[in-house]
Amino acid sequence: YYSYFGVLPAMVQSPKKVLILGHAGGTFTRIFNAYWPELEITGVELDPAVTRISQEYLGLSDADVEIVHADARTFLQNTDESYDLILIDTYHASNIPAHLATEEFFALAASRLNEDGVLALNAASAQGVFLDTLVNTVASAFTEVGRVQIPGSFNTMIIGHDGFGIG
Repeated sequence: YYSYFGVLPAMVQSPKKVLILGHAGGTFTRIFNAYWPELEITGVELDPAVTRISQEYLGLSDADVEIVHADARTFLQNTDESYDLILIDTYHASNIPAHLATEEFFALAASRLNEDGVLALNAASAQGVFLDTLVNTVASAFTEVGRVQIPGSFNTMIIGHDGFGIG
């Protein structure tokens, strides 16, 4: 599913700043470093051990990224920064952090987007009530929401934005 997220900067006019919530091994960072080297990337990862392992074994130590160890919602509440693109990859099929799947959370994330910014999340669920509910919850904070089922996986990308000035 990473390649689908790798094209998201193209949805933003002149993207400069990206926030990745659920940075983990830094795959999105490495994709953006390779194809969008001008981006300023901040990665938020809850577990410092994941970052250490990624630096030692996955090449993260060579990546151009600022890593912050914090809970994603707490980080958003405490930052005054705004971003052109916010990626959320904090969900796992067996562990959905409830505080990162609420109307309040998506409103907070939307408030940290620049004009014409885009929020995208990896829902680790391809179908069902949870996915429909999550799409509706994202829609509470954005005027336009779409979903893309990633072929050959259980992943669905949900995209929220407030329009691209078309119309």
